[in-house]
Amino acid sequence: MSYYQFIPTDDESVNVWSTMEVEYGTQGFTEYHPGNTNLILSIPHGGKWKPPHIKDRSTTDLEGVEVDENCESSNRRIVVCADKNTMPIGREFVREFVKVTGSQPHVIFTNLHRVKVDPNRPVDIGTSKGDSLSEIAHQEYHQFLRKAAESIDNCGLLIDLHGQNHKQNSIELGYLLHRSDLNTRQYSKRKSSIQNLIKTSGLGIEEFLFGESSLGALFEQAGYQAVPSPRQPWPGEQKYYTGGYITQTHGSSESGLVDSIQIEIPGEIRNDGGDELRQKFSRDMARVIHTFHSKFYL
Repeated sequence: MSYYQFIPTDDESVNVWSTMEVEYGTQGFTEYHPGNTNLILSIPHGGKWKPPHIKDRSTTDLEGVEVDENCESSNRRIVVCADKNTMPIGREFVREFVKVTGSQPHVIFTNLHRVKVDPNRPVDIGTSKGDSLSEIAHQEYHQFLRKAAESIDNCGLLIDLHGQNHKQNSIELGYLLHRSDLNTRQYSKRKSSIQNLIKTSGLGIEEFLFGESSLGALFEQAGYQAVPSPRQPWPGEQKYYTGGYITQTHGSSESGLVDSIQIEIPGEIRNDGGDELRQKFSRDMARVIHTFHSKFYL
């Protein structure tokens, strides 16, 4: 069955990436665009395909699955809405990054809508219960992430790109520290997703959370609100995403040389500001990440 039949008619250019090559997963549900630098971009919730032969994910799939509603992690919750416009933002980011640096990041994304598969959840939560194609798409997404990491000789950085609608107009940067950890200044309560960076740099975690070298500081300097950052070191009462399954699984919290940071772009940038703001932000993000990446990973 041809995977192109699942591309919506108004999205014919959705997969036009200015990349060197591409590897497709089963039926084209997942794509890996190999890069030539130690930066990986993951876009797990930007797909739009809804093939009818894959069952929709549903909260009924949670029957018999233990769920902790009080946990600050979202890994045990089923969400089926897509992160709108993260795909075009990621595509423009790659183009600008290549233009600025001459190097291409590794890029992994799924063309499937989140109602069919969610790579940012464990397989029992992120797939349609009992649907083999949903499970294969999930498996191949993580295989591509591992393949990209294994192609990197030394340390590297994985950016997991998402969108949120918290109505705070703030970019949320997730390092696996919970909102309560940040609010109570218990930065060492649990292992972050940038453990390798902390080890190799010799700097404290505070510098990477809200110091002048932090990603939050760079976004703020570019004109965007971010948390954590020097302006706002902790979320306080605001909503905040700590980092999900991809950041947990493919970052350096437990081991490895590849760090991971989850970037949650607010709806005010992704949607409300229109295409002009999206493109501007994408280009600015390329420069922000280039500055951070070149300082600590090259």
